[in-house]
Amino acid sequence: MRSGSRIRSVVSTELTDDGRSFAAGDIDTAKSIFARQAKARAPLVPAICNNLEATSDGTLSEDFFLDMLRSGFAEDRAHQQLDLAIDWGRYAELYSFDAGTGQLKLDHLPSADASTARQDLDSSLAGPRSARCGHHWTAEPVPLTALEHPRENPIKR
Repeated sequence: MRSGSRIRSVVSTELTDDGRSFAAGDIDTAKSIFARQAKARAPLVPAICNNLEATSDGTLSEDFFLDMLRSGFAEDRAHQQLDLAIDWGRYAELYSFDAGTGQLKLDHLPSADASTARQDLDSSLAGPRSARCGHHWTAEPVPLTALEHPRENPIKR
């Protein structure tokens, strides 16, 4: 590249309705949209939520998820996948992570009303049961094998 020359890049991006709401909304709106999109497009995020919900205290060790991911990925790739899902879940306030203990924990344990509603819904559905992660409903089970994060940005179309 010659001295003084400039590189100019033109990028054309069309935002979805969620993208516009994400950009224009407050932090809570952005996190809610991000949570919904991450759960819809990154299978490891709802898998973490669903597995945390299945425990009595809403916690699991990161090793639980790494063991599953290692069955389909090399060690470094398994860590990359889990690190990304942890970051996304933390931003979306779906779950937290204590790096000192290696524990993931639901940010909001389902209330008794939510558990009752989930049981009522479970008994009325013939398909997979619904589960609640934080304050967002997701479907389960979601297998942890061969998961990749989405290549496209969930906010852009």
